Amino acid sequence: MFPLSHLPIRLGRSFTRRLLWLESDYASAPEKLAELLAQLGYPKEQSALLSNRKLAGLAPIGRGEFVRYLGSSFSCIIIDAFAGLNPSAVAQAAGTVIGGGVLILLTPTKENWLGFNDPEYSHIGADAEPQGLFLRWLVNHLEEDSAVIRVQYPRYLATPGSNINRLSWAFTLGMSSVTWCNSCSCGGAAPLAVYR
Repeated sequence: MFPLSHLPIRLGRSFTRRLLWLESDYASAPEKLAELLAQLGYPKEQSALLSNRKLAGLAPIGRGEFVRYLGSSFSCIIIDAFAGLNPSAVAQAAGTVIGGGVLILLTPTKENWLGFNDPEYSHIGADAEPQGLFLRWLVNHLEEDSAVIRVQYPRYLATPGSNINRLSWAFTLGMSSVTWCNSCSCGGAAPLAVYR
């Protein structure tokens, strides 16, 4: 276990990449994303946002525009599923994340995402009431993959030495539990991610 703020260092040492699944509602997504990015500490100039809105101080790259960035390298890519989830754009973006970097998938909560009227549906000519088969498939795989770090907010956590009134991030990996850091200079404020 280690604080999530140490994730970039750990990934950099192993030259691996990681997918972070950040669940939110539309209104609070900017705040949650900004807090997550601050904790991770990737430089903004090494980050890219695929969205139709500005988030966390990053200018959006609109639908169909990411092809201009192929051949580039990023430490952090954020895909805003509220703006529409295009599988081709996800694949293109994933290919530009360098070893030591992360791909953040910003989505509605699982419960809301499965019934979400994805804006991408209108671009692919889907019916007024699409079944969302791809989203169901994707959610199932995100939940089952032990390498995916699932970020859920808000959640109240109480562990020995923690303040039960504190509203904090909860980071889960699969069905792993969450505990608080007591081993670095964060003073116990950093949640720990559990890796299997």
